[in-house]
Amino acid sequence: METKNSSRYHENPYPNYVKGETSNLFCIKDNDVIALNETLDKKIRQTVARLVNDIDKEYESSDKFHDLDHSVYVGTSGQAMFYFFYYLNTRNSKYLDKAQRLIERALRRRRKRRFSFLNGDAGPLAISALIYEALNKEEQAKNSITELKALAHHVIDLNSDTVDEILYGRAGYLYSLLFVNKNVKCTHVDGALIRQVVESILKSGQALSAKKQSSIPLEYEWHEKNYYGAAHGVAGILFTLLKANAHLTDRERDTLVKPTLDALLKESLPSGNLKSSQGSSADRLVQWCHGCPGFVSLLEVAYEIYKDQSYLDSLLQSSDHVWEAGLLRKGYSLCHGVAGNAYSFLTVYHATHNEEQLYRALCFADWCTQYNQHEEMVPDRPCSMYEGKAGLAFFLLDILKPTNAKFPGYEDI
Repeated sequence: METKNSSRYHENPYPNYVKGETSNLFCIKDNDVIALNETLDKKIRQTVARLVNDIDKEYESSDKFHDLDHSVYVGTSGQAMFYFFYYLNTRNSKYLDKAQRLIERALRRRRKRRFSFLNGDAGPLAISALIYEALNKEEQAKNSITELKALAHHVIDLNSDTVDEILYGRAGYLYSLLFVNKNVKCTHVDGALIRQVVESILKSGQALSAKKQSSIPLEYEWHEKNYYGAAHGVAGILFTLLKANAHLTDRERDTLVKPTLDALLKESLPSGNLKSSQGSSADRLVQWCHGCPGFVSLLEVAYEIYKDQSYLDSLLQSSDHVWEAGLLRKGYSLCHGVAGNAYSFLTVYHATHNEEQLYRALCFADWCTQYNQHEEMVPDRPCSMYEGKAGLAFFLLDILKPTNAKFPGYEDI
């Protein structure tokens, strides 16, 4: 087995949590409101202001926002999503206006080839509904959701070339429907349509399982490879299915999803990390897209539903590994950086209410306020949502209210 490669991450300089000694980053008041340390709070807000200034400069003075990429992942929809979130936190209407301009640009760039939230047409449609509703343009919001629902026939057709994963496929479309139902008030997606999408994901997994003569009831591949992580793999698909729990039958939940999850759990490494794909034994990737940081979201919702102690045990072990190896040299991004890894601690905190997990998240947030001292890889899209400054700023804003913080584009459904 390949050993862990510390050249991929910085040694964690923060002391381990000891109650009463290292909890000065926050305090929990009588009404369960979490108050951050004044110094850390100030550092976070100053860093957000600096990041937003950089994003604004790129928005106002370059052509980089005018490219063909309309995605949430690294394109204009992700910028719009960030600006809308920033508007919600500041109530400065100029950011709502910027969000509208960007999302309308993204809507014009739709390619009608992919249908997921992060890297397809569903993302700009879902986000536009949210923005239009905030602008009191309910008819336009409803039109966006009508167009979103119309994409379903591409997704539920099992003879199409649509894959199943979060980043490009059916699970990403399912996320979009759940996102709209949670966040948009003026209209909703009917449960019957959500059920059709759930069925298509299950049938696709069963079909591949039968083809491979596998003992695992649901099998999924991307480019003929069985990935395990959140972005391209089984963890992301199962997570989205369990977030659509109300649309699963008891039989599906217990005889399809759970055995597949249990098989995935066996692919955990001794460190607590998750293998990136079938046949891999390398313990290298500790990031949302591949590895345990994205796996913890699945473990958290699975523990909530099944009450299986093994899921909680794995959740805590994963957190320990992210604490050890999660300050990545790659940088600060959501997808494969420190901000995305920090969200995993918040997920564990929501599941356990263990103050150690909150402490860990805040330590990683403190590390992020040192942007960009520890970044050894400059992202191709330096102001983007999943690879750049927008995602980092989103996380830092989010952790100011840690009880409600959710990984954007994944957990916020």
